[in-house]
Amino acid sequence: SYKNWSFGKIDPRFWKFQFDWKYIYPKAKRVLCISRLLEEKFTKKGVKVTRIPTILDTNNMPCKKSKELHSPIKLVFIGGITGGKDELSTLIETICNNNLPFEVNIYGPSELAVYSTLQESIINSSNFKKQIHIHGFVDQPLIEKIILDSDYGILIRPQRRSSHAGFPTKLGEYFSAGLPVIANDTGDVCLYLKNMKNGILLEDNDHASILKALELIMYTDKEKYCEMSECARKTAENNFDYRKYLDNIESLLK
Repeated sequence: SYKNWSFGKIDPRFWKFQFDWKYIYPKAKRVLCISRLLEEKFTKKGVKVTRIPTILDTNNMPCKKSKELHSPIKLVFIGGITGGKDELSTLIETICNNNLPFEVNIYGPSELAVYSTLQESIINSSNFKKQIHIHGFVDQPLIEKIILDSDYGILIRPQRRSSHAGFPTKLGEYFSAGLPVIANDTGDVCLYLKNMKNGILLEDNDHASILKALELIMYTDKEKYCEMSECARKTAENNFDYRKYLDNIESLLK
């Protein structure tokens, strides 16, 4: 998407990518890709393809020990805002305007970036100050502790072609930490996220869908949360640990 570049459609890097995407990349003999969309594209061109969504060393990644939910429930968003309004604003509006028992911690985007997505929103300002915490950039070593001290990860991506071509590495990191994830259906997310098994799948990004998901979380008891947390960890171990892909990589290289 042109939105991934600073100057949008007039950014030379966008047009360089478009050229490479159509004429250069399909000439490759072998491709390691992260989504079914890319796998299908290159397979149609006769390229040998191996698909690996993301890789982790789950044996050396800690998992949540305490399955006690915080009060208010802690949601965490880590990453950049590349999709604009779609990624956070509706969630923030829904929590603040309904005074729901959630705390949202946002890491990565600056305050200015978050506020810019809320320009057209009408939000209860006192609730916003109490419930929404914008931390900006933090060093990667701190991210692990932040995730372990949260209850649910947020992964809401815009519905556009680049979302379906990519794969969110944070999904693997959240799951590995035993963190259920609130996400919408983009790309290959639903190959791994199963509603009420290891996370909450949004029907859409609108207020009604987000409110429904948050109410589900509010009425999820400790026993069910423990099940979801354990399932999230198992999903990471079974699908994202690098050891699962050693044979695939060897085959691709040979």
